[in-house]
Amino acid sequence: MKSFIKRGMSGLLAFLMCFTALFGAGSTTAFAASETSESYMISFPRDGDANQVYGTDTWGHPAKNFMNGWYTEENTTWTVHAQESFEGQVCYCIEPGVHREIGDTYSGFGENFWDNYPSSFNNTIEPDTIKVLLGRIMQYGYQGNVSTGWRSQNDADADKLAHDMATQILVWETVIGERDAEFNHVDTGGKDTAKSCIAPGNPLYSRFCTYYDSMVASVKSHTVIPSFMARSSGKAQSVELAWNGSEYTATLTDTNNVLSKFTFSSDMAGLKFSVNGNKLTITSDTAPTGAVAITAEKGQLRSGVLVIKRAGGWRTDSYKELYRVKSDKTIDLPSFHYNRYWSAIFSNDEFSELSEAERVFARCLEFGNEICDDIDALLCNEHYHEMLKSVKKIGAQKFYDAITSFVSEQFVHEIELPFEDSPDSYYYRSVVSSGNAMIKNCWKNGAYEEFHKCMVHYLIDNILTVG
Repeated sequence: MKSFIKRGMSGLLAFLMCFTALFGAGSTTAFAASETSESYMISFPRDGDANQVYGTDTWGHPAKNFMNGWYTEENTTWTVHAQESFEGQVCYCIEPGVHREIGDTYSGFGENFWDNYPSSFNNTIEPDTIKVLLGRIMQYGYQGNVSTGWRSQNDADADKLAHDMATQILVWETVIGERDAEFNHVDTGGKDTAKSCIAPGNPLYSRFCTYYDSMVASVKSHTVIPSFMARSSGKAQSVELAWNGSEYTATLTDTNNVLSKFTFSSDMAGLKFSVNGNKLTITSDTAPTGAVAITAEKGQLRSGVLVIKRAGGWRTDSYKELYRVKSDKTIDLPSFHYNRYWSAIFSNDEFSELSEAERVFARCLEFGNEICDDIDALLCNEHYHEMLKSVKKIGAQKFYDAITSFVSEQFVHEIELPFEDSPDSYYYRSVVSSGNAMIKNCWKNGAYEEFHKCMVHYLIDNILTVG
């Protein structure tokens, strides 16, 4: 059973809590911190796409292990995230690999959300730097609405999809620690890179790379000013306008090549500015009577980042907050630690210290952990009977009926469960294959949804005190 713990535990917590984090850019007046929003996932390619080839070497990617413990499982499509509807404003995932469901509700947080970002999740840069860089990425990233009608053979659609891909990858690189404070890409130490999630066989790969490289250059040069200017008046250089026979003029050359991002103004009436490439020309019909200050303004300011996240901890941290919906209102539940229950599952002494209700809850967590991997893990678990009784106790009848019916049909002979170990026989392997098919069917008949709701209600009614 222990070989299934890590994968099963993270899978269950992700399913049970359905927590993840997204963020959106652009105007946030319609969605302020502390308000809620629903998120939607749209997979590409879609029906009618000329490049509708699903695979890890086309639109998807194999399983990846990133820096600082982040990972994501295999995927055969590219997922775009939207707020409020399938065609709402785009938003971006900031927790790669964390599972979520369509229509999940998230709460809004201000930028101080990053103040508590665990350092173990990014050993490269500080939370304040993550926040700043994400804002710059969003300034140059795709900020429009998503459409289920996007098809890669349509140039405009392909452009938006590629822009979304580049934005998402750069977000992940920043969050998981692949970018330093200067936005340089760091050595991942042999770990997979976020960029490798976009396969060279993706039909939009070339266009994605163009956006990716352009955005990297833009983020890096975001704070760079023209070479002939200074950030304070005390350090500003003096420029003399010379008469050329028709007007007073001066031409300045920007060796930083960022001139096109700025507009220029002055408090002197009649002073005109024109930009041609990396050259700024200043002209006036009359000679200045004294020193004149010239101001450069950048049209692309850093975007504020609105974090939209389920209440609770990061990633698969054990500290969570649950909620329930009652009379169309969301009611937050008191926080508690899962670690106590997980530890008790593997320690008879700790399990004996739990109340009867907590024991039921712990066995249900264990049940969910086992079925996340393979029914073989369930059939060989020494707590098999206790888990099934607990599943029935909380009211998760669909799962209980499915498991007991399967066992009675498959094990027609007098076979005692649980098995001490996985029997090495063709018969047993065929049973496991049928059992895994049954588990997959439970996704379709609502057994998982029922199990989740029953777990939450049992926790509310028997363990937590709700005011």
